[in-house]
Amino acid sequence: MSINTRPRVLPKNSRDQIVQLVKAMRSQGVYAFGMNSSYKPKYSAQDALRSKCHYVDDSTLSFFNAKILDAGPICEGLFYFVRESKDASIDGDGREHDIVYFDVFGSVVEEMRQKSVDAVTCSNAYELSMAPQRLFDLDVVEYYQDKLTQKKKQLESEAENIGKAIDQINKVSLLHGDMEEVTS
Repeated sequence: MSINTRPRVLPKNSRDQIVQLVKAMRSQGVYAFGMNSSYKPKYSAQDALRSKCHYVDDSTLSFFNAKILDAGPICEGLFYFVRESKDASIDGDGREHDIVYFDVFGSVVEEMRQKSVDAVTCSNAYELSMAPQRLFDLDVVEYYQDKLTQKKKQLESEAENIGKAIDQINKVSLLHGDMEEVTS
């Protein structure tokens, strides 16, 4: 029996807009997720999310007694889903199945996750396969506009803090007179 639980995203954007978004992001060094590099979902998820988040690291999976049952890119690679099975309680009584969604930066996409959790959290893979297909009416372009704006503000703040640190170092070095001034 094949269980099809791969989520579908029905974006509010046209396919052409999404393809243009992928190209624009790629030109700036932000890459969409590619197809799975392994036939084993755990290794595919770990490969896709490596250095982006710790959600599918071996230590995290072990701590939550979680298993990756399926994983892959969706919506032209702009999002990545992980279908997981984990203990339903601290006592280890039963398991629950859920799907978690990530953007290209490795962040959990709360808009998609909340709709997914509201839709259903199943106690087994068969229930999950019989649940209504998970569809999301997400404005992908707007999502990434907001995400990139946040990222820009974060990087500007970091750059400002680095500039302040350089100024402090220059003050210290000038007091001692034995170091050259660091330029920003």
